[in-house]
Amino acid sequence: MAVPGAGYEKELMPLFVHIAYVSGQPGARGRSASCDVRALAGESKSGSENRKPGARKGYSQPRSAPGRKGNARPQLNSRGQKHADSRQRDEPPRLDTSANGVFVPPRMRPEEPADPFDAHASHQHADELCFADVRVPSSIRNGLEELGVRAPSPIQRLAIRSVYMGESIFMNAETGSGKTLAFLLPLCLQLLRLQHVSAGDVDLKWYGLILCPSRELALQIHHVCTKLLNSCSLGETPISARVLFGIDDGGGIASDDHILIATSGALFQLMDTNDNFRFALKRCVKYAVFDECDRMVRAPSKYATSHEKSKSSFYLYKNPAVQILNYLTEYSEGSLPPEQRRLQVIAASATMGRPFKRLFANIMHIRDMDRIPRTVSTANSEEMTSSSPPMLKVVMPNQICHIAVPVEDDEPDMSQRIAVLHSLLMHFKVKRCLVVLQPSESILSVQADLVSLGWKHCDLLSSAYGFESGNYSQTSVLAGTQQLYAQDAVGLDNAARIFLTTYGSTRGIDLAGLDHVFLLQAAPTMEEYQHAAGRTGRSNRSGTVVSILSWAEWRQLKSFQTPLQFRLQRLSLTDLGLV
Repeated sequence: MAVPGAGYEKELMPLFVHIAYVSGQPGARGRSASCDVRALAGESKSGSENRKPGARKGYSQPRSAPGRKGNARPQLNSRGQKHADSRQRDEPPRLDTSANGVFVPPRMRPEEPADPFDAHASHQHADELCFADVRVPSSIRNGLEELGVRAPSPIQRLAIRSVYMGESIFMNAETGSGKTLAFLLPLCLQLLRLQHVSAGDVDLKWYGLILCPSRELALQIHHVCTKLLNSCSLGETPISARVLFGIDDGGGIASDDHILIATSGALFQLMDTNDNFRFALKRCVKYAVFDECDRMVRAPSKYATSHEKSKSSFYLYKNPAVQILNYLTEYSEGSLPPEQRRLQVIAASATMGRPFKRLFANIMHIRDMDRIPRTVSTANSEEMTSSSPPMLKVVMPNQICHIAVPVEDDEPDMSQRIAVLHSLLMHFKVKRCLVVLQPSESILSVQADLVSLGWKHCDLLSSAYGFESGNYSQTSVLAGTQQLYAQDAVGLDNAARIFLTTYGSTRGIDLAGLDHVFLLQAAPTMEEYQHAAGRTGRSNRSGTVVSILSWAEWRQLKSFQTPLQFRLQRLSLTDLGLV
C-alpha cells in the first residue's frame, strides 16, 4: 500500500489499530488510536532508534495496558500530532470571546457588533425572554406562547445554544421531547441575527433547508414554523417558509422564501430536473436539517452479515437523501473542524447508533472520526446514582403504558385482528387514536371494515392532511393541515376519531389529544416499535399503546422490554369478553 503524496517508494507493512480503553476518562472507550504512518514505516531516525531490539520494521509495537509502566506510545491523530486529554476532545468547540466576555458566534467577524440574542450579554430588554440560554425577542416569544411552550425541554436546553452558535450536531432524544423546536428556534434566531449584523445587505433566500421522510411530517413542521414566525420579519420582509412535497412545486423554484421544508424525494426530483435550482440551492443553503435522519439514510446494523452490508451499500447511493447531503457538503471541507465548514448540518432522531453516525459522516466527506459532529443526547442527561448503569441509548418515555393482546390462533387473519380492535376501542372508550398497519396490508379494506362496524369517523392519516386520492393541490393540503390541528381533541360530534396509517408514515407525527395507539400488526423492528409507540405520551402527557399480536409476535415484543426499558402488560381476550 503506497503512501499517497508522501514521495515514498517503499511498500508499508500491514498496520494494526489498537483500541484504547482509558479508565476514568469519559468518551475514551471505543475510540481507535490512529497511527503515525511515517513512524510505523521506520523512515524517522528517532523512530528506528526507539524500536525494541528484534522488532520487525514496519510493525507497530503493542501499547502497554492502562496504568502499567512501559514504552506506551502516545495517542496520535491522522496528522501524527498528539491528542489532548480525552475530556477536551469530547467537549464542544470553544467559542471566541471578546474583551468584555460576550460570546461572538463563529460566523461573525471580530469587528462586527456583539450578538444581539446572546443571553450572556450585559444588555437585555424587558420584553425579551431567556429560553435555553439564548435571548428570544418578543416576536418569537409570541410564537412560543401560541405553541404552548412555557419552558425548554431537556434536549432543547442541551442543543439550542450549540446549534445557534453554528455547531453541527447529532440530536438524539426520545419521542415527543421537542426536537422540532430545538432546530427551528436556532434557525429563526440565526436569520434575525444575520439581518441585524449585516443591516440587510445579506441575501437570506433559502438559508435553511429541512428534509423529512414523509409529506405529513413536512406539513407538520411547516405548521409549527408558521406559528413560530407569525410575527417575525427581516426588515420589511416577513420571514417565510415554503413546503415542497411533490405537487405544484414550480413556484418553489422562483420563490424567495427563507426556509424550505421538503421530502427528500420531492427535493431530489426538483434538483434532477432543474440545473439552475440545483446550483442555487447549493449556493444559498447554509443550515440543513435531516429530521428522522435514520429513516432517510439507513445504515446496516453492526450485526448484519457481509451479504446484507454489501446489499445495503449497493442501494445506499441511490437514496435521494444521501445524494442531497453528498451534493450540499463540500469534499474539501471534510478535513475541517465542524465550526469552520460552510454548511451547518443537524441530524435529529430518537434512534441513531454508531454505525449510522459513521455512515452519515462518510457521506459528508468526513474521514477522520475525531472531526465527526458532536452527539447531543438525553440518554445521559438525567442524574443517576453510582450503582445504576449508564444509559447507552434513548429509551421509551416513562408515561407510556404498553399493553399486548395475544390472539389465540397462531396465525390470526386480518378479520380476527379487526374484531379484537373493535372490542378494544369500546373497552378503552377512546376519543382520538391511531391505528398502525404493515405497509403490505390494504389500508382501504381495513377502513371499510371499521366503518361497517359503526366507526364513522375513520380516516386515512394522509386524507386528514388533505391528500385526497388523485384530487389535491398545495392550497387544499395546507388548508386541510390547518383544519386538522385546529380541531378539538374530542373529535367530531363527540365521537371517536380513528386515523389509519402504516409504519413508514408514523415518524415524527404529533397529533393533539392522541391518547391511544393500536398496532394492528407487530412492528418489523425494535426501532419501528419505538417510533410507533411514541405517537402518544408526548410532552410529558400519559398515553397507551396496545399491540394485537400472534403468539410468535408476542415473544418478539417481549424481547424489546430490556433494551427499551419498559414493562409490557398482557390483556387477554377473556377480559374483553371475546372468549
